[in-house]
Amino acid sequence: MSKVELVEESQTELKEVFPIAVLMSGAEKFIVHLQKHSIPFAMATSSGSASLEMKANQHKEFFSLFSHIMLGDDPKVQHSKPDPNILLAYAKRFSPCPPMEKCLVFEDALNEVEVTLATGMQVVMVPDRNLS
Repeated sequence: MSKVELVEESQTELKEVFPIAVLMSGAEKFIVHLQKHSIPFAMATSSGSASLEMKANQHKEFFSLFSHIMLGDDPKVQHSKPDPNILLAYAKRFSPCPPMEKCLVFEDALNEVEVTLATGMQVVMVPDRNLS
């Protein structure tokens, strides 16, 4: 299979599964808790606009709770995860920008945990149950 065929096949499958994506267990309760206690929070994702739209379409109320969402195709993001650029760019969207050691990031991949630590931010790994 060529690279082009692999990408095309992957995109076809993603278009089928993204619209039926469910939130991680406890995610909504946690985000509502942060909002209730006026703790600033946002989301930085490597997903582009089209992918996030497919994933978030059935969860619009949940995603409306975020103060901002930094996407992988945002012009301020020169390099997507696992490069730290997206994390640093999204922290700057808070006003005022918090000290990096005051930021807490949740990640689902070990390489992204390591990159987050390199920025000086704190990190909690929430592994995907579907991965070994």
